[in-house]
Amino acid sequence: MRGTGRLYEIVNGMLDISKIDTETLKVSRVPVLLQSVFTELKNEFGQVLTERQLSFHIKQIGEVPYVEADPSLVYKIFYQLYTNAIKYTPDGGAITTTYWLTDVEGLGPCVAIVVQDTGIGIDSRHHKAIFEKFYQIGEVALHSSSKTSFKGGGPGLGLALVKGAVEAHGGMVWVESEGHDEKRLSGSAFKVLLPVHVPHEASGAQ
Repeated sequence: MRGTGRLYEIVNGMLDISKIDTETLKVSRVPVLLQSVFTELKNEFGQVLTERQLSFHIKQIGEVPYVEADPSLVYKIFYQLYTNAIKYTPDGGAITTTYWLTDVEGLGPCVAIVVQDTGIGIDSRHHKAIFEKFYQIGEVALHSSSKTSFKGGGPGLGLALVKGAVEAHGGMVWVESEGHDEKRLSGSAFKVLLPVHVPHEASGAQ
């Protein structure tokens, strides 16, 4: 069943990527409370978090409004980001989501979200390329924690989906990391900007 679920996830990812490439991805916007999305995903990953002894924190700074967004796509964005964070963070580490309201030139009011892990990190030369479809970092090698071995690589679709879904909302996504270091565990911070309201230039594209 686990393999079947993974195949289903890959097939659906391919379909979403195809829609992004052909600019046919539909964004059905309704008010979305991000706290609810983060909490739902925390509960979904609860078993693996417990097994891996990973702490999962959600930190809201100040008042944060609903965003006009597609709840299914927002769920997929953070599902992929959390999957990566869990995959590349050794047992006993931490994953923290911090979010707040900000104003961004050219985008207007946005919710800024940072998903920070205490994992193995990413070298700077990969920071842009990892959001391209089918891009993989090195060999599909094993990285071992105290109890769990986890693989690098994968089909290279998750972050491409994240980028396409974020940009379909008129937002931005990027990663910051001091580099790949499996001893020091420099970690990675994936940063997302989601406009609170539909960007003017995107409003006619639905």
